[in-house]
Amino acid sequence: MTVATPAEADRLHAILCVRSAWLAERGIPQWQTPYPRALFDADVAQAAVVAVRTATDDLVGTVTVYAARPPYYPLHMPPAPLAKYLCRLAVDLAFRGRGLGREILRWLAADEASRGTRTLRLDVVAANPFLEDYYQAAGYRAILRAKNTFGMPCVFMERAL
Repeated sequence: MTVATPAEADRLHAILCVRSAWLAERGIPQWQTPYPRALFDADVAQAAVVAVRTATDDLVGTVTVYAARPPYYPLHMPPAPLAKYLCRLAVDLAFRGRGLGREILRWLAADEASRGTRTLRLDVVAANPFLEDYYQAAGYRAILRAKNTFGMPCVFMERAL
């Protein structure tokens, strides 16, 4: 896993769009569908997007890591010094069910802890209890149930490192 480059943006954005459509087909509005390319490219330019590859160098996943609280988080979120914020973890559907998402979360936790990060935070829409359970199994706990600034009911979660 490395910081994504502009040359990788097409493939990574495609993975994200396929996954967002997959969620939307199941009635789960986790991300905008399709996720706006301009927003994705801006995150790539700011070195916030992580590229996930196989041993044979195929791009198979992505996650965005922000150093600051995303603007859509509620203003009354409890503070978290030295926190990073995970967004849009997506794995290519061809690799679904192989534990790659959990491996990405483990790697990010170890990498961020080595950089001095004390807490990882993320959010899931309340309409997707599977994801809340998924992240709980990965060591995250719910800290707030509230609407984000778009008015979407969400569960805000964190994991201490």
